[in-house]
Amino acid sequence: MPRPIRIEYEDAYYHVMNRGRNHETIFHSKEYYQAFLKTLEEAHQRFGVQILCYCLMSNHYHLLIKTPNANLGRAKKKRGADLPQKKKGSGMILHNN
Repeated sequence: MPRPIRIEYEDAYYHVMNRGRNHETIFHSKEYYQAFLKTLEEAHQRFGVQILCYCLMSNHYHLLIKTPNANLGRAKKKRGADLPQKKKGSGMILHNN
């Protein structure tokens, strides 16, 4: 069943979280964390989203985002596409909650 359509609002606040499939590690080294933070910076510059706070752990992360332009979906696509991934088998690494 597909995910319901997300209604987006200007100046809304969102708690965004994502974790590795089966709680697998998604940040394998310091470079993975740095690359992810760079991607968040690029999303801010490109889409104007404001990253108010974040918590990055080895197998998941939490973001508090404000969207002045009601464009969370576009910003999330940018973030997900650029997340460094390290596969140890087949299948998806990330699981959206």
